[in-house]
Amino acid sequence: MQKLSPIFLAIALSQALNASVWANETPETSFNAGLTALQQQFFPQAENYFRQAAQSGHALAQYQLAKLYDMGQMAGGSDWIQAAFWYQKAAEQAIPEAQNRLGELLAAGRGVTADLQRAKSLFLDAAQAGVAKAQYNLGDLYYRVENDAQQALMWFEKAAAQGLSEAQFMAGTLYDQGIGGVVQDFLQAADWYRQAAEQGDSRAAYRLGWFYIEGREAIAANLVEAARLLLQAAQQNHAAAQFDLAGLYYDGFGVEVDQAKAYEWYRRAGDQGYARAWKSLGDLSERGEGTPKDDQTAYQWYWLAAQANVEGAAAALQEISQRLSPEQQRQAIATAQRWQSSLEQR
Repeated sequence: MQKLSPIFLAIALSQALNASVWANETPETSFNAGLTALQQQFFPQAENYFRQAAQSGHALAQYQLAKLYDMGQMAGGSDWIQAAFWYQKAAEQAIPEAQNRLGELLAAGRGVTADLQRAKSLFLDAAQAGVAKAQYNLGDLYYRVENDAQQALMWFEKAAAQGLSEAQFMAGTLYDQGIGGVVQDFLQAADWYRQAAEQGDSRAAYRLGWFYIEGREAIAANLVEAARLLLQAAQQNHAAAQFDLAGLYYDGFGVEVDQAKAYEWYRRAGDQGYARAWKSLGDLSERGEGTPKDDQTAYQWYWLAAQANVEGAAAALQEISQRLSPEQQRQAIATAQRWQSSLEQR
């Protein structure tokens, strides 16, 4: 049997949907036709059907139409003015997800004039309806804007209990720091960090890793577990975790001593602009540990670290410069500047 091209399939689906809608046209049939088109990723057709239903007051169609404009699924990309308009229509009909997303647009001033108080009101409506992201957004507003850590924690924990990893991380952070009237509780912090880390949150894995490096109250130090957690975060490109993991490999804490891996992880952190790693790369290059000994390369890393005011970098640069000619120093600086320029363009 001859296969139809995607273009012919799109035309056939559009004709079939049109025939179905025209035969019994109601807002609900238009909405359902829009869902079918959306499932097939026929976005212009989905827009048409959702708009027909939305203009007749169908709340879920208004929400879906807003999402099309919001997520850039139309040919012109995101249209946040249209998105905000239709989210507003759906929010007025108490669609919680529309209330939350309109609140996000208002908080960011995207497609609408920024209005944090109105955003807060919308977040609250959606949060009380059980939308986890709205609970998180409300907690974030309390924490970052209103400096009310206790209210923030209450909403973070509601979202965290629904499995939202960023809320789990923030709940862990507030218990970890014990600020703004929140009672410091390392066990509670570790529990939320662990749940977030299990969902792939690199920040939580990193923080929990440090709990096991240092030991916190009832949490005994465990360098093997610390190394596992730092590796998890490092593999997700968490620069500080890459730097600290390199230190564990260099010293043999929780892992076997491996200078090559130490250099590799310092380099990965350095490639993300983590300035402390540049000093460490200079040290290893100067000593020939995990990489060939090369004073000119060491000078290059020390120079970069010194520009960032990393402790000890200027002294190391001064010392190693005594073993290099002015031309070698000039070449090393030129190489460092080119590398730094490429880093800034990424």
